[in-house]
Amino acid sequence: MWKEGEFMQSEIRTKRRAANPSIPWGGADSVAWEAAKNHAIACYPDESCGVIADGFYRSQLNMADNPRSEFEIDPKVFVQLEVECVVHSHGEEPPYPTESDMEHQIVTDVPWAIIVSHLEHAEDPILFGDQLPIPPLLGRPFRHGVTDCCSLIRDYYRLELGITIPEYPRSWGWWADEKDKETGEILIPAKNLYVDFFQDAGFRDLRPGERERKGDVFLANVKSDNINHAGILLDGGKILHHPFSSTSAIGYAPSSLSREDSASRWMSSVLFRKWVRYGN
Repeated sequence: MWKEGEFMQSEIRTKRRAANPSIPWGGADSVAWEAAKNHAIACYPDESCGVIADGFYRSQLNMADNPRSEFEIDPKVFVQLEVECVVHSHGEEPPYPTESDMEHQIVTDVPWAIIVSHLEHAEDPILFGDQLPIPPLLGRPFRHGVTDCCSLIRDYYRLELGITIPEYPRSWGWWADEKDKETGEILIPAKNLYVDFFQDAGFRDLRPGERERKGDVFLANVKSDNINHAGILLDGGKILHHPFSSTSAIGYAPSSLSREDSASRWMSSVLFRKWVRYGN
């Protein structure tokens, strides 16, 4: 059984090791993250949980009724500590935030980290939240809910236009019906997330006679009956987007990178639906 505070000795040494600066709080090899990963292994297959406060990882008891698939931290922790990051593990999968993770990250207003845990090891933390630095727009690997095509558009608007588009919590596969494997009965119908998202965020369809311009967003179907892809029009007839790959079927595809493409050439290969524009 996991006992709260078991890794306290490791926690107090957090800032003493050199580490990869690409991950906050000392990098993936820091004692803080090593403590968090050890905690995740100790709790496997249940979800571990903890917080980073004052640069240190503080392990917490998972109070959830079903710790195998969810976690709950005592609310008093957020009063007693200056929480800088909420950390929890996913046993084996998925290597990206769930819709619930995204919803609660927004509520806490601090970055969250997910550690994918296994029986004898744990992977480096996956961090998400608008409080973190924005990664480069080009060459980012596909990770649903963190660096996907929706995230790319939000980050472009923040970096290039100074406009913050609200986050839209989402589950992987939202564009397809979830069906019973045996009967084929639809259990959860597909969502029209992109249409709803852009409308709620202040985008509108182009009016008759209007031509697309830099910053407009295209919506398209990629191997789907519903709109499930979007990107931004750049200068010179190019688009910035994060295309799917065959391995994106699991929600994480490190070889599928965000990139620029010729708008006319790429859109001829998919079912283009429409352009939308921010504001009036």
